Amino acid sequence: LLYVGPILAGASLMDHVEDFDEFEEVGSLFFTSIPAFVDERRIYLTWAVLVFAVPFLGYYLYSYYRLHRQGYNVSPQKVLLFASTSVCSLLAWGFNSFGEAFFIMNFFHALQYFALVWTVEKGNIATLLRLNRFRWGPQCALLIYLGVGFGYGLYAEVSDTENEILFAAILLVSILHFWYDGFIWSVRRRQI
Repeated sequence: LLYVGPILAGASLMDHVEDFDEFEEVGSLFFTSIPAFVDERRIYLTWAVLVFAVPFLGYYLYSYYRLHRQGYNVSPQKVLLFASTSVCSLLAWGFNSFGEAFFIMNFFHALQYFALVWTVEKGNIATLLRLNRFRWGPQCALLIYLGVGFGYGLYAEVSDTENEILFAAILLVSILHFWYDGFIWSVRRRQI
């Protein structure tokens, strides 16, 4: 509700719709009219999304609570992931500019993945790095795990995209994200 105040006061916080002006270059009147349409109705659109999304999120949580009470093996990681993504998405896309929302959602998504993978695989990561026999092993494994992720991100940001082999490696890692999703969200595994 802290974010609703500026909208009700008339501030235009949906800057990302201004990017639709670029459709003017291809002669699309429909898409170029969207920013004005959204800007004129931003208060109503925001309230419509909030009035629908907040109760739906409550229903989603309640549904899993009911399933848990009926004996269904609920994955708390899945419920937390979906619920937190919903809240973050509502706040990011509904109340920030496109650039801010894009950054927030990508950072939040990466943070979720790192947390989810670490929660489920921390023992395997420590074992793979042969750190599981040491008392400080899990903490060191976490630092290496995060270091590899942040190191790759830094490398991808500062690398020379003119070098086709390096650029292909960056694209390969990006595409593998979706392949890994297939394992993480496999519908054949009952706990998911």
